Amino acid sequence: LGAQYFYRRWSALISQPHVEASYLLGSSRLSAWKLHVMPDMIFITLSWTLKTFSSLLVWLVLIEGLSPSKSPDSPPTLGSAIWRAKDNVLADPMPLLVAGFLVGILALFFAQLSRIVHPTSTPH
Repeated sequence: LGAQYFYRRWSALISQPHVEASYLLGSSRLSAWKLHVMPDMIFITLSWTLKTFSSLLVWLVLIEGLSPSKSPDSPPTLGSAIWRAKDNVLADPMPLLVAGFLVGILALFFAQLSRIVHPTSTPH
């Protein structure tokens, strides 16, 4: 999915009139790519990386919440906090809510940061 997205964006950028004009004016392919394509591709790549990191964060916490580390000296993580809160969730739901809230906020933060880095129009 990511490779197809990058290929579509790269194809669209290469076929822009200003890139073709730079070829016609005698620029090398590398020079035209550095001047006209690479600046846009950096933001597209950063945006895609942030969106992917947002999804990966949620999945890692969920997977770790299903099977936490058995070692008592392992560092505390959000997944292990969710795992520890499952036993006493009806009596004290606050630890589970805090861990879930933090995961949600972090995921939304990275997703929104990706939209700030490379704004895209909303699908209709």
